[in-house]
Amino acid sequence: MFMGKEKKEKTNELEKEKGTKTNKPKKWLIPVIVCALVLVSVGGYFLCLKVNHKGMFAGSNVKTKCKGYPYISSRYSTEHKDSPRKSKIDTISIKIEIRGLGGAYYLKNYYEKYRGSCNYFIDIKGKVAQFVDESDRSWCMANPANDNRAVTIAVAPTNDQSPYPISDKTYKTLIDLITDICKRNNINKLVWSDSKDDRLKRTNGTNMTVLRDFVKNTENPGEYLYSRMGNIASEVNKKLGVN
Repeated sequence: MFMGKEKKEKTNELEKEKGTKTNKPKKWLIPVIVCALVLVSVGGYFLCLKVNHKGMFAGSNVKTKCKGYPYISSRYSTEHKDSPRKSKIDTISIKIEIRGLGGAYYLKNYYEKYRGSCNYFIDIKGKVAQFVDESDRSWCMANPANDNRAVTIAVAPTNDQSPYPISDKTYKTLIDLITDICKRNNINKLVWSDSKDDRLKRTNGTNMTVLRDFVKNTENPGEYLYSRMGNIASEVNKKLGVN
């Protein structure tokens, strides 16, 4: 009787021991799991850094769902705008942005500090950043009436010295960007005038403005770009199919 009881208890102990061994995780799994968690954490950290540095849509020629130019390299949100704009878009406004020499992220920090913005910015490599959706008015040209009806474009020069030249890539992107803006906003023809009075009064359909139209004692956008405004209008109109 006692032997049967002892045998039964021994059997139970063996079964418990066996079950414990079966449920015990394999030793090699622990370091694998730890490594996987570390990799995920590190990867997430650097991804956050990239998003915070480059913007919501980081990468080259990323097609976004935002209202505006469909191919942008980075997009930043800003409180320095009026939403929505109060007028229909019928004007293109261009200025040189020396602070853009450091790139879109540097310009973002400048705008945050000095309460400015633009709809689009083109860097020296021809990449486009968006700061304000086209449906909103940017704080760009120091003239609310103009900014409410214009899509504003800030362009980085290749250096900070007059006449503030821009790169060929920047120029090409500027033409493509303006063409796209015109197509989407039913601007059938782009019209430039060398007369400031024509630009301010929009005489003869003039629908291009520059910063010097609204700010005294500035040559912005610089003679390099200013002297090419007529050519910009011509090249855009060719793409629009207008003589």
